[in-house]
Amino acid sequence: MEPPTHQDITEVPSSVEYTETTILNQWIYNLATPYIKGRILEVCSGNAEFTDYLIAGDFKFRISDPDREICDLLKQRFSGHLQINAIHKIDPYREDFDARYEPYINKFHTLIFVNRPKSSERQYDGLTNVSKLVRLGGYILTCIRTEIGLYNEFDGVFEYWRQLNRRSVKKALGRKFEIVKYQPFNSIHPLKTNAINFRKYLPEFQIDSNLDPDVGGTFAIVIAVKID
Repeated sequence: MEPPTHQDITEVPSSVEYTETTILNQWIYNLATPYIKGRILEVCSGNAEFTDYLIAGDFKFRISDPDREICDLLKQRFSGHLQINAIHKIDPYREDFDARYEPYINKFHTLIFVNRPKSSERQYDGLTNVSKLVRLGGYILTCIRTEIGLYNEFDGVFEYWRQLNRRSVKKALGRKFEIVKYQPFNSIHPLKTNAINFRKYLPEFQIDSNLDPDVGGTFAIVIAVKID
């Protein structure tokens, strides 16, 4: 399935504060935007950093968060916004997810789940649940920490960790999804691996040891299409 074309964002939206997270979100957006289409839902919108990129890209979509207070803040900020179709309280980690969110199952062409838990141990939690909201032929976009593999200088070990991470995502999504893009991104040691790095996208940004530990590191953007 060929995704529709869409123009990259080369400048940080004026509503976004310029931080390390901003750069990561810009990279994710530009890589994923060709697959963003139709009825769109962003899960765990949080402080709306990625939301601002979708707005800058002229998409119309829905946002959500599991925290009621954050949902209230999102409503205060985006109530009446022409590009925000609705604001939902959706918790990807609920044990009764299927029953609680039955009206949303198989409803969305694009599911965006890039704001994930900071703990690597929980990074696949919720992915199985939210994937159920994607309709046949639709896409799910997510971001995972890839950790050790991208730091190693040896291609063989790098490839081992790359495949291990792919298998973990595939297991979480199940047989109904096919991974169409798995792109690693290294913000700390860009010369040690073949991962994409910050400097390629925003050369003026200085990489140093003071990077936010929740941002600096290794990541992969994963895009999968629902085939069954």
